[in-house]
Amino acid sequence: LIAIVIFSRGRKKKRIAAYSSPLITFNINETLIFGIPVIFNPIYFIPFLLVPIVNYTVCYFAIEWGIVPPITNPVEWTTPVLINGYIATGSFAGVILQIICILNGIFIYTPFVLLDNKVVDMSVDEKNSELKELTITASQNLTHVIILEVDGKNYTSFVKEGKGNFTLRDLTAGLHN
Repeated sequence: LIAIVIFSRGRKKKRIAAYSSPLITFNINETLIFGIPVIFNPIYFIPFLLVPIVNYTVCYFAIEWGIVPPITNPVEWTTPVLINGYIATGSFAGVILQIICILNGIFIYTPFVLLDNKVVDMSVDEKNSELKELTITASQNLTHVIILEVDGKNYTSFVKEGKGNFTLRDLTAGLHN
């Protein structure tokens, strides 16, 4: 969530992340998982699997080496993040461990969010490459509607003070009628 909020350029994804924030605070992740989507998304599949494995390993060794006390208290799954770390271990070390795990998640997800930005940019570039713009210049005092026919398709533009633009869709390079 934090990596998407910080690094994603997609407004839709940032909006979904913002709407999901209150729920994620209470460990309800479905809006983010299915809204972005993380599920069935080949870009986010690797960090989706990798973050829990890395965080589990970090937590295991932190408890095994005595850096963080073992979990001694049961905690409801909807208890907010950081609070549940303190309740479970009875120590602020549990909270610090959760912060480290959150930072791990941000660190692991960030390259994949940036990759997702590039993929989205590439698909937008492909769509925009199908658009061709044509600018016409006429007499300075010409103000009129002009219809341009290319390959049987009509394109309309308003020419004001001798200048107008046409956007031609699905036009390939070459000669046209």
